[in-house]
Amino acid sequence: MVASMTAFVAGPIEAGKLQLKVEIRTLNHRFLDIHTRLPEGFASVEMPLRTLVKKHINRGRVDIRLGTEPGAELPPPTVNLELYRHYAGLLRREKDSGPVDGAIDPVAILALPGVVDSNQSTGDEVDEEGLLAQLDSLLASLVEQRKREGQSMWKDISSALDEIVAHGAELRNLAEEQQKAVASRFRERLSRMDECPDDSRLAAEIALLVDKAGFNEELVRLESHIKDFAACNDARDPVGRRLEFICQEMLREVNTIAAKGAIFSVSQVAVKMKSELEKIRELIQNIE
Repeated sequence: MVASMTAFVAGPIEAGKLQLKVEIRTLNHRFLDIHTRLPEGFASVEMPLRTLVKKHINRGRVDIRLGTEPGAELPPPTVNLELYRHYAGLLRREKDSGPVDGAIDPVAILALPGVVDSNQSTGDEVDEEGLLAQLDSLLASLVEQRKREGQSMWKDISSALDEIVAHGAELRNLAEEQQKAVASRFRERLSRMDECPDDSRLAAEIALLVDKAGFNEELVRLESHIKDFAACNDARDPVGRRLEFICQEMLREVNTIAAKGAIFSVSQVAVKMKSELEKIRELIQNIE
């Protein structure tokens, strides 16, 4: 089933004693591109979280933001007094020996690594398995949202495909008209020449020119591409790149038909087909 690459979910989750809020946003991207913003102390969760994302999503940019709920009460920070005194003693000794100028700043010591513990770290209190299970549920909800959006987009794509099929039928009706017009122009040009080839050679030249002006082969290939394209909605794996490739092939056939257009009606229909293909191309840029 076709899925969009754009979606957003958010919700509260529990991490030990902390009440957190997670926001997951996905956007279109050529590949799977995961970005995470986690609170201090949650570094051990990042790699399992990335693995979890890959389980649900194959393509697109994924932004995951995990933070505290607004108004949540956080435990007060604590000071490691033993480490604080250790740093202070080192600075006093260095100051007494001469290299250190000025007074020792106690606030600066608090900024040294390990002196202040914000108590927002997870430590052993976090049930990592439970946290990932909550994130797994949110990711599943995100995927369902992507599928719903994808099916909504597919309705517009199907409508454009139907228009292309209808224009293809128009071109089949115009094919014989174009061949007659090409043959008539060729005969008219020959009649203006002083010397004309013999009848057999004339017939062969006309037949060759008319054959080159035909576009039945392009229509057959176009119809085949349309069937392949439509079948992608039933595929279980991501089909975004395949849809892009098929769309390029359809455009190639339509461009060839337009180049062969010897009467205005054919060119007119080819332009309409290219317009519908452009609509499809824009839509599939956001399909996983």
